[in-house]
Amino acid sequence: MESARNREILRAMSQENVEIVTRAISAAIARPKPDYSTVNELYAPDHVLVPVGAASGIEGEGKGAEGFRAWRREIEEFLSAELVVTVRGGQVVRTEAFMEPVRALRAAAGLSE
Repeated sequence: MESARNREILRAMSQENVEIVTRAISAAIARPKPDYSTVNELYAPDHVLVPVGAASGIEGEGKGAEGFRAWRREIEEFLSAELVVTVRGGQVVRTEAFMEPVRALRAAAGLSE
């Protein structure tokens, strides 16, 4: 049952959105510094970043450029997380990080805990 739902979620993502997310994340984590031109193109100015600890109340959401800078400081933890990314109008508007894959899938499906 769970794997059927996972396939449903993946089918719902358009190839265009997958490409946007891939380009956006690659630009944001580029070393030694981010590709700011691509970041500014693909992330909405009011992009909301929900870090791993937000659900537990440990961390709050980050918004806009300052949220991005804070995220860069915490990047190693973020990269080991499962991400749920929302794309609207060709831009990433929200990124949520989860340590447990099942929680990420529930969030992607719009299901509550």
